[in-house]
This record gives sequence, structure tokens and C-alpha cells, in this order.
Amino acid sequence: MTKIICKLGAAFMRRPDVKRLKTQPKPEGVKAYKDIPYVNDGNRYHQLDVYRPEGNEEL
Repeated sequence: MTKIICKLGAAFMRRPDVKRLKTQPKPEGVKAYKDIPYVNDGNRYHQLDVYRPEGNEEL
């Protein structure tokens, strides 16, 4: 029961943030690499996004 309440609370608190983030424009001069898995288990929570300056390939 506690897990259900925690999941509902987290979803409720996350809703305004998701709306806000969708309206933000992508910064110019930035390359985005989305949904890179850092654990190959298929869990969407085990993915990350990397943002780098365009044209900078030194790392």
C-alpha cells in the first residue's frame, strides 16, 4: 500500500514540471544525446541524457 501511495504522490508532484520542461526551447549550440542506457536492463529509469557543445568532440 505504501508503494502505491508513494508512486501516486511522485506522479502528482511531477506533472507541473513535465509541462514546464516541454515548453522550454532547446539551447542553441548544444547537441543532445537522449536516453542512453547505463544499465542494460530495459528500465527507462536507468537512462541518461548528455548535453554537449556542438563541434566539441574532445571528450
